[in-house]
Amino acid sequence: MRRIWPAAETMDGADRAVVVRATRRGEAIGDPRLAPSVVEYAGALRRAAEEDRPHRRVVLLVTVLALALAVHDTLTGSIGEIIVSWLMVALLVADLVWWPRGRARLLARAGRAEASARP
Repeated sequence: MRRIWPAAETMDGADRAVVVRATRRGEAIGDPRLAPSVVEYAGALRRAAEEDRPHRRVVLLVTVLALALAVHDTLTGSIGEIIVSWLMVALLVADLVWWPRGRARLLARAGRAEASARP
């Protein structure tokens, strides 16, 4: 976030924590002097989500490769290899399913916090 939200480096640690907490929870910021920081941080979260989109393709590719490896291990591997391979597939599939929904909820909450921080 240092690159996407450079203003954070000039903020006091407690103020930065208040801004992050309020923005991620979608709450109104209590301190009016921190309202611009909420708007900046919400924008940084949106930019980070946009930059993450190409990485999701890599995760999908790794998931497909892990699935192929799991099938191969099922046919030729030991019980331990089979368990580890399928566990890895399950974790990668969970990431593919969970992360987009979690990111959407986070961005929606950040949007609410941003709207409440704007004059």
